[in-house]
Amino acid sequence: NSAFFNGNYVISADHIAMGIFFNYNGSRMFVLDSNGDSVREYNTTERWNITTASWTSSLENFSIGSQETEGRGIFFRGDGMKMYIAGTTGNDITQYNLSQAWNVSTAAYFSEFSVSIQTADPQDVFFEPDGDRMYVLGKGGSGDVHQYELSNAWTATTATYNKSYDFLGSTADPRGFYFHPNGTHLYIVNGDTDYLRDFIFQSPWNVSVPASTGFYIFTTQSSFPESVFFKPEGDKMYMVGQDNDFVYE
Repeated sequence: NSAFFNGNYVISADHIAMGIFFNYNGSRMFVLDSNGDSVREYNTTERWNITTASWTSSLENFSIGSQETEGRGIFFRGDGMKMYIAGTTGNDITQYNLSQAWNVSTAAYFSEFSVSIQTADPQDVFFEPDGDRMYVLGKGGSGDVHQYELSNAWTATTATYNKSYDFLGSTADPRGFYFHPNGTHLYIVNGDTDYLRDFIFQSPWNVSVPASTGFYIFTTQSSFPESVFFKPEGDKMYMVGQDNDFVYE
């Protein structure tokens, strides 16, 4: 609740921004566009400053429409060689492999992993840094956040369901989430209240009862916050809003 609004970037009136991700040094920003069924790649001339972002070429755009027409969340492996999309078309996590790191135009479909038993409406996906655990944010089912163990790191199809926890309650509307790099904090965007909730774990990367919570209200920027991302140092936070297709910093 100590965050301060710093600026925004307009995606486009004909796009519906649903997810956001940055590469490791903040020089590239990726936005999941639900209306165009694509991932759009932007370059920032000043790292981590979205007001300097630009979309320069149709090559910096990758269609996911053959696999997913209702994309909700996006995640990249730390080296930029794998990309994952959470979507409601098949209620699954779709994995893509990139031949050139952080260049979405080189992405190729690899596999799909169904999460329909746990949730019929996956909203986002996140991985532990070593790729041995995958987390899926969903609506309904056995909880908001579902934890999976992977027998082959970073290969979603080798995931086995482990457990779930309901962080927001039955009346909430989870939209996007993000884990602290050391796994001690979990941040969830709640569409019902337009809040970003902060949950603190006693055991890192272990979905369980949180020790304490805090929150940040997005309503002055967007009434439909969809996704959130943090700079690794934690001194900047980014949010995409569906109602106006802005990225906020």
